[in-house]
Amino acid sequence: MRKTSEKSENLKHANLDNELIILPLDEADDLSFFNCNSEELNDFLKTNALLDQNNLVNRTRLCFCNGSLAGFYSLAADTIETKNVIDGIESYPFENIQRLKLQDWR
Repeated sequence: MRKTSEKSENLKHANLDNELIILPLDEADDLSFFNCNSEELNDFLKTNALLDQNNLVNRTRLCFCNGSLAGFYSLAADTIETKNVIDGIESYPFENIQRLKLQDWR
């Protein structure tokens, strides 16, 4: 696992009992020991998150508490075709609706 202290030294806050640091996922991160209550999320983080990030599908951030990986989140921009949502409204000016996907851990 990458050491968070190098990048996070300037992010520390003197009044916090627990240090929470959020860093971008990168190749140096060892995710093999991460385990949350969702096998689907465990699998996503360990096998797809970095691949998707490298293919510009999403951006994943790791959340460290006191130097240990405590969770993650992943953001992806997407669109919904309006013809699939708004049937019969020919005057709607846009072909797509922008949306943001958020994958979280629990």
